[in-house]
Amino acid sequence: MKEGKKKKPFYRRWWFIVIAVIVILGAIGAVFGDDEESAKPAAKATETVAKPKPKPKQSESDKIKSIISKDVGKKNVVKVEVNDDASTQDNAKDKVVIATLKGSENLTKNMTRKGILMDSRDLLAKLYADKNVSQVTVMWQLTLQDQYGNESDDTVVKIGLTRKTADKINWKNFDYNNFETVADTYFVHPAIK
Repeated sequence: MKEGKKKKPFYRRWWFIVIAVIVILGAIGAVFGDDEESAKPAAKATETVAKPKPKPKQSESDKIKSIISKDVGKKNVVKVEVNDDASTQDNAKDKVVIATLKGSENLTKNMTRKGILMDSRDLLAKLYADKNVSQVTVMWQLTLQDQYGNESDDTVVKIGLTRKTADKINWKNFDYNNFETVADTYFVHPAIK
């Protein structure tokens, strides 16, 4: 019947060879991989011991700029001005913040406006957590096109709050649609109304 076909020993079959190669490569990787990894932490440990630097104290202006960059992203920051507030008694500490930011467009004008207002609420809450911030104006820009086809970056939303107004707001429950009635300065461009 089938006398001509003999069964191969298991160590000559293809699946056994593949498994053996994988096991051998794994063993080699484990032996050589551990040496490199154990050498790296030792080098890092000596570096950290050798460089104990005191962290330089950030200025109030840098703290505010950092908060804005982290909240909206560095690529969305057009310009941030942090000035001393001359209208307060402690004008050396109190700061006026004027932030010009790049807004992000959405599917509709309404969604774009609401997204910008939500981002404004979150940013203003973080900025007013710093007691040295006395006034903030946030201006959001989008690229708009006029009737002749010319494009320019224009301010589409502007929200200004003083410390007095910001202290009245419960930021956790604040509805961003109320900026229109609550903010000291409020403007929405007709292009996104």
